[in-house]
Amino acid sequence: LWDTSDSPYQYKGAALGVFKEGTAFTTEFIQWDGPESPNGQTYWFALNTKVVTPVVEVPATAAITKTTVKPVKTDPISANLVNAKNPTKPTLALKTLSETKNQKLSASYHGYKLQYKPVVTKSVADTDKTNTNGQTVAKNATQLYTLNHDNIYANLKKGDKITIIDPLEAGAVPDVAVTKAAAEKAGWGVAYDAGKNTYTFTATYEGKRLDAPVITWKPIYDKGFYDNTYKVLVNNYEVFSKTVTNYTPKPPKPVKAVLDRSGKDINGATTFDRNVTFRLMTDYSPYTKTLASAQAIGKKFGIFDNVQDKAFTVDHSKIKMTAAGKDVKDLFDMYHVLSDKGRTDAINKILKELNLNPKGEFYLWVAKDSKSFYYNYVKQNKKVTIDLPAKLLVKAGEKVKNDLKQIDFGNGYQSNLVTVSVPDVNPEKHALDQKDNKKVLDGQEVQIGQYIRYLLDGVTVPTKHDSLFQYDGSDQLDVVHDRFTGKWSGIFKGTEYTAEKDLILTYDVILKDGKVVKAGDKIAKGTAYAFLFEVNQDTNPDFLKKIVAVKWDEKAGKWSYVINQDFLNSLGVKGTFDADFYLEVERIAAGKVENTFINTVNLQEMTAKVTTTTPEPPKPEKPGKPNPQPSLPNTGSAASMLPVVGMILGLLSLAGLRKYKK
Repeated sequence: LWDTSDSPYQYKGAALGVFKEGTAFTTEFIQWDGPESPNGQTYWFALNTKVVTPVVEVPATAAITKTTVKPVKTDPISANLVNAKNPTKPTLALKTLSETKNQKLSASYHGYKLQYKPVVTKSVADTDKTNTNGQTVAKNATQLYTLNHDNIYANLKKGDKITIIDPLEAGAVPDVAVTKAAAEKAGWGVAYDAGKNTYTFTATYEGKRLDAPVITWKPIYDKGFYDNTYKVLVNNYEVFSKTVTNYTPKPPKPVKAVLDRSGKDINGATTFDRNVTFRLMTDYSPYTKTLASAQAIGKKFGIFDNVQDKAFTVDHSKIKMTAAGKDVKDLFDMYHVLSDKGRTDAINKILKELNLNPKGEFYLWVAKDSKSFYYNYVKQNKKVTIDLPAKLLVKAGEKVKNDLKQIDFGNGYQSNLVTVSVPDVNPEKHALDQKDNKKVLDGQEVQIGQYIRYLLDGVTVPTKHDSLFQYDGSDQLDVVHDRFTGKWSGIFKGTEYTAEKDLILTYDVILKDGKVVKAGDKIAKGTAYAFLFEVNQDTNPDFLKKIVAVKWDEKAGKWSYVINQDFLNSLGVKGTFDADFYLEVERIAAGKVENTFINTVNLQEMTAKVTTTTPEPPKPEKPGKPNPQPSLPNTGSAASMLPVVGMILGLLSLAGLRKYKK
């Protein structure tokens, strides 16, 4: 640290100048513009005649010589007495005036002018009259500038005019009415220039000292720096007061989060499970060094949650409020207002004190004892955490938004906004050809004895989602019309995953560059990967049970699967996931066949259906008695042709036989 008056490093980067003639000089100080975002950097330039580095004086040299002092002999003293004679008495002879001459008398003197230059002082205090100079004070907490000027009266005479000019810092907002009334009561004329934020106090000295003007003001900016100096003009003499300073804390940053049942932050994600927790966390870190008056503390401390109307319900019995590991519910009054009409006069009064004007439903917690809460929690930076267990009421595809306000000393500070939505997805069910997946038989005819496959197309879980604890499926077969052959297969697919730590998985994964990491090999932390693998009735049981459990209830005609929970947990909350299954059946009866698939993800049940038809097989015709045909008389032509026809047929058959033999 070098930019303080007592630092031994304050001369670093300094320039030394020596006067060779005259007593005045000018200098130009150029400040580098710096970056667009200075991040709090400042530039410090000081000018003084102080020599900081130690002055080394040239030591004097001396040689010590031993000497011998010889004894001194004294001479004898003698005295002779002298007889004195009385002096002659003086005589007085008077002269006449005419005999005298005028004498010129002269005197010399030096002219001196005594000039007294008084100094004036300034002070700043809060409403408790505590000195706040150099202190951090609460934003919007009343401060008092006192313009002390008693020293100027030593040089005043009646009729002299006194003028005090005080330009206030930007963000220092005066109470114009209070300041004016107090100054005029003390005998001052008051003028306030709002454009320049400057006060001018004037008075004519009538032989009596006037009370110092007091400016009542509030600092309205967060992370503000307020310095102030005033000027006094009297008898063509100008003097400036010392500078007083105040600071305000940086704005706190309360945090809002939305968590799934496993405690994972799902802000901006979708959630199949409609049961979530909205978490509110205050931030009191800026106030550890804040000097707060009783008036500032009395402005209350609160936590405000502006609920999206009819978007969710909260289980009040399960609300938790903690600070430093302790339950602090009893330190607050809680208000839950459902609508504007539900506000009472008492609630409206509290909202006014906290500078809140909400619309519709909201939650509000107010500290019962502001003073105790300030010293035991705010001053000690013990943040308060509120957990609101909620159930989402919005429709599929709709989004819920939520944030909070932290109110300190009557000042509100907004948190981040969190969002969560219910996914608008549905499973699908299809009838497919036994061997060709592209041949879809939905709504078509399937013949008796024909083999087909049912596709149970589960929903695709979006990239950002809640923690998966359930992904099940069940297919209700129509066993009157379909016979399950026992053959099934399942395809598992996941994309957009990133390893949060070094992983070893039981299945192969594919990296971005197409490289395959085999099951059992390490996947390095930070690696992006995807996976795609298939299982069926012949898969190794030891591997299968780590992925999915399959069940066939022949009596009920229900085929179902339950994906392993440990496998689901390993997927985290970022990355897509999809599971599809194929069942093979034989159509054994005619009729309209409806097949229903239920896919359940984190308690959200979704349904898909497919319908096919099978016609009745054609019935064989029963043999009937032949009816006699009427015949015409034979004319001889037909009879004459028969031998010819018979001979042709015989030759054809003979030729064919010979060809066969050859």
